[in-house]
Amino acid sequence: ETYTLSLHCALPSFTQQMSSWLNPLPPEITEWSIHRGLLHARCDEPEQIPQSSWPWEWTSQLSLSASRLQTGTAQSLAESAVLRHLNAIHFAQCSISEGSALALAQSEHFEQIRELGIFHQRWNRGLQALALAMPHLCSLILGSIDSDERPLEALSSTSIFQQLRKLDLYRVTLGVESMSALVRSSFPHLRELKLDGCYYSGTPEMIVLAQGSFPVLTE
Repeated sequence: ETYTLSLHCALPSFTQQMSSWLNPLPPEITEWSIHRGLLHARCDEPEQIPQSSWPWEWTSQLSLSASRLQTGTAQSLAESAVLRHLNAIHFAQCSISEGSALALAQSEHFEQIRELGIFHQRWNRGLQALALAMPHLCSLILGSIDSDERPLEALSSTSIFQQLRKLDLYRVTLGVESMSALVRSSFPHLRELKLDGCYYSGTPEMIVLAQGSFPVLTE
């Protein structure tokens, strides 16, 4: 059984102390919050991360919201020990080219990352390589992904679905091919499947999904 402690409500003095400790914020950090005693940070200037004074050792999630992740920045980020501390990394409205994603996928610091979130992207080979570079990934969130690239079909040919405990598809177009890819894949550990806001072309997709095998799915 899991218990979540809301520090904003239960320990206001703690959050006040945190605010005092974190301020003034580094310019690259535009937003932060506390979850289970650890920090979630949002960054608009990823090129500043390797030199940032932000307390990364207390940060569990990083959301990148820069307009574009340049290849040089991706290489610097891949080499940065900052990634060692993270449990989750999200690319929120941060455009990533195939080259940038491939550069980031070369990082040796993904040991702790359990969750990858990719939003508003055109799926490419680099993003797939990035997901596969995270050996302990167990939560994958895909939101508003360009369906023309068929990310589910691409991922179904890899082993990544076999290690997931959570798959969250938000506003993704799910045709018969995508549903069939899900059904053909093995999800031995998947406990949570979210399809909020997904687009379906008709009932056949749901019929196909119902035929899938999700042995430990609870939600």
